[in-house]
Amino acid sequence: MQRFASFLDAASRGAPVRQAFHQAMGDIPPEQLEQDYRGYLVGPRVIKKVGPYTAPPPPPPQGERAMSDAEVHVLWARLKRWQGDGRALAAAHLEEALAHEANNPDVRFWRGRLWLAEARLREAEQELTAALAARPTDPRYLLAMARLLSTLASRQIITPLQAIVRTTPLVDRLGRAASTAEQLNFVARYRVQLRDLDEAQPFVKRALKTDPSCARCYDTYGMLLLLQGRVTEAIAAVSRARDLLPEGIENPFIEARLRCFSAYEKAVRDGAPTHPEKCLNPLSE
Repeated sequence: MQRFASFLDAASRGAPVRQAFHQAMGDIPPEQLEQDYRGYLVGPRVIKKVGPYTAPPPPPPQGERAMSDAEVHVLWARLKRWQGDGRALAAAHLEEALAHEANNPDVRFWRGRLWLAEARLREAEQELTAALAARPTDPRYLLAMARLLSTLASRQIITPLQAIVRTTPLVDRLGRAASTAEQLNFVARYRVQLRDLDEAQPFVKRALKTDPSCARCYDTYGMLLLLQGRVTEAIAAVSRARDLLPEGIENPFIEARLRCFSAYEKAVRDGAPTHPEKCLNPLSE
């Protein structure tokens, strides 16, 4: 129990999770760890808790309705793998959905997502514009359109200024409607890129509270901390982002950012010129 507490304490202080676990448990043979873990799971322990109890209110009655033909086709399209033959089948289902309900915003949204995956960017823009016209505050639609505008700018189809002018009101609306870590983190990262750090901070903290395992959220938090001059904390945050990646998966952006943060820390220590903004997109250097 003491070893596990030491592991948790080190991890909570910002140590990489793998390093903290190895320091606390590294000298225990793997077979003993396995045996102790299984013994813990099936051990004859009874936990009794006595206290006042208030029955929860009954859940609201569940309603049932038949899905429309368009909804069924959208569901099938979403279930297909959007690669090879699967993408063609998904497109066929979305065409059927459009034939049933041409004005259904979810049909237009998923068609826009598919066209974006196929790099049919202008067609994706038309579909997402139609979806947003029907539901201007839907956070899924707002996020998809904001990402599309970023792609259009990166492909030089629109200018960076045009992207900012069009994206900023979308992000403002997304900030009021966002609920998932992905949506909250997008708002935070956009604010960081515009150097609006005070606006970014509550969104990245909400994102991390919503999903403490969000690697991209820790990456964004590291960017924010660096621009605030909190270099050691920034390195710890991006290191945590790397640790949260799935086993065997590497993210070149996170790795490059971590190297840039470390170089920035050394430059500060040596009194050399520093350019923290270069660490926001280190792969472009």
